[in-house]
Amino acid sequence: MVIVAAVVVGAILLIRGDGGRSNRAGNTEANAGSAGGSQGSDSGPGPGDSAGGTDEDRGARGQGADDSRGGTGEPVLRDAVVQMGVVQREYLVLSPSWAEEKRLPLVLALHGMTVDRHAMLAAADWRTAVEERGFVAVFPQGMGNSWNVGPCCPPANLLQVDDVGFLDAVIQAVKGASAIDDRRVFVTGFSAGALMTYRYACERADRLAGVAPMAGVNLTGCSPSSPLSLLHQHSDPDLVVPFDGGLGLGQLVTSEPLPSVDSSVSSWARADGCSDPLGWEPLSAGVDRRVWPNCASGTRVELVRLSGLGHEWPRTSDYDGLATMLDFFGIN
Repeated sequence: MVIVAAVVVGAILLIRGDGGRSNRAGNTEANAGSAGGSQGSDSGPGPGDSAGGTDEDRGARGQGADDSRGGTGEPVLRDAVVQMGVVQREYLVLSPSWAEEKRLPLVLALHGMTVDRHAMLAAADWRTAVEERGFVAVFPQGMGNSWNVGPCCPPANLLQVDDVGFLDAVIQAVKGASAIDDRRVFVTGFSAGALMTYRYACERADRLAGVAPMAGVNLTGCSPSSPLSLLHQHSDPDLVVPFDGGLGLGQLVTSEPLPSVDSSVSSWARADGCSDPLGWEPLSAGVDRRVWPNCASGTRVELVRLSGLGHEWPRTSDYDGLATMLDFFGIN
């Protein structure tokens, strides 16, 4: 039954990471986004540090950073593979043309179900953001365009694919091939990719500086092993992953009920030791934000709600979800 449901959802392409656009990287791309945060561990930012690091840490550029950006103006895109047992898993790497000798932040972007890594690249203007802000974006490929989040999502969960291990291997491979700042590794994802973002963040909090799920929820109800910054962006209403939880089209491919966005973010804030949330504040027309203050180890927890957008990439005529995410991550 769950496989039939997956086919139905795949046919109507509702659980997707490209906001309804084509799933090929060569197609026209849209706008960009923002983010920031921190967490304490030996391999990540220390307590009280910003997720973006100090001025000296940021991309290992320090003063005169702009003077080093002498590339072609076109970021470099390459397709790569990592060996996972007998299987080769694929991922895209997008790097700025000028950044080969600099330690840069790394952002993993996980696609939605039924679409691929190219769709996630095409969902927003990642190319301009990478070239202008100076970071490396990586787009891993889920097995059968899905992720193993436990209760979701076929076929990956039915095959018990080790997607946590896969993402570990991708990060390690990119670090081996590029100059990456170990203190500034981030993960984001859309829809099923957001579900996987929550799972990976819980299991690898000590290796990350922040996460930014979009249009998904914390399906397993897990908590991070150490304080970790979180920015969640979600539209209301969303017929696939409802803002208030409960029955939605996404329920077709998961064996567990879909929790609400508020419960997902609130429980994360409690795990981060944050105070009670502040009231909603408007960011632009139809977009508002709620902040949980005083979180442990300098971490941040924020929720952005977009009205009437549906199960789409968080973008309006005057709001850019990619820019918001990158600002939150301190990638400026």
